[in-house]
Amino acid sequence: MIERLTSKDKLQIAVETSLQLVPYIGSSLSTAYFSTKQEKRFKRIESFYEELSMQMNNLESTICAFDKHDEESLIAILERLNDEVEKESSFKKPNYFKNFFCN
Repeated sequence: MIERLTSKDKLQIAVETSLQLVPYIGSSLSTAYFSTKQEKRFKRIESFYEELSMQMNNLESTICAFDKHDEESLIAILERLNDEVEKESSFKKPNYFKNFFCN
């Protein structure tokens, strides 16, 4: 699988580079902005999986064993979920994602 940068990713890299070029404060601004952004993304994923774990524990008796699932499909679903949860800033969609995963 070839990972390609989207135009949005390229724009973000260009903005980060441009911020670093501002004399005296550019690198500090860039670090502050993009570190905060990464931390928010990480916190979204962390809280998503904590809530998903609690929800899955409640459904434990109705879920079939892990070895009966298609491992590659499950990994693909999780990768896609990670990407979507990282990007999503609203509070409604992660609930939809949890329901999607559980079903």
